[in-house]
Amino acid sequence: MTLEYVDPHQGGRGFESPANTHEPLPDTEPSTRKSVAVGVDDAAALMGVGVSTVYRLLKRGELTRLKLGHRTLIRLSEIEAFIDRLAVEPVS
Repeated sequence: MTLEYVDPHQGGRGFESPANTHEPLPDTEPSTRKSVAVGVDDAAALMGVGVSTVYRLLKRGELTRLKLGHRTLIRLSEIEAFIDRLAVEPVS
């Protein structure tokens, strides 16, 4: 691997690896990337409720959490299943 010097005064950060580009990798483009799990804030936004409601649902066991370090994540499939359980049969 070779390092290339990029002048910090010209917008660079000193020595950089050729692999250290600002271009996203082809398979990680935002348009092709699919989230499997989201944080509590995003889960709340998807469900149209507040963050405290999501934490209350997690505490009651109505949603299942994943832990990644200190982050709490919720699978999108878990959110969809929760919403499906809320469905009410139409009254005839």
